[in-house]
Amino acid sequence: MFERWNRQRAELDLDTFDPTQTYHMRGIPDEQIRITVDSREAASRIVAGLREHKSQLHVMSDDPTDTAQWERRVGQEWYALAWPESERHARMLTDLFEGLI
Repeated sequence: MFERWNRQRAELDLDTFDPTQTYHMRGIPDEQIRITVDSREAASRIVAGLREHKSQLHVMSDDPTDTAQWERRVGQEWYALAWPESERHARMLTDLFEGLI
């Protein structure tokens, strides 16, 4: 996903992220992604919270006034699991707390 996003940014002549630079986003291998969360229902609240961090506006969006773009970007989130260790081909989880109760 990260590589696709960076390619799209380059095609649009936007700055790309350089994982070797401090404070730049960096991806991880797809096989390390174990949780995907559909956060579309909360997207407007997520964006409202992000907009309160004025020092981060340039990181979060190319156009800080385009809240619809922000909401599309935060509509899905991906996470790696640090613990508990999961089997390589285990099904993708959809809740951060699934299996921990």
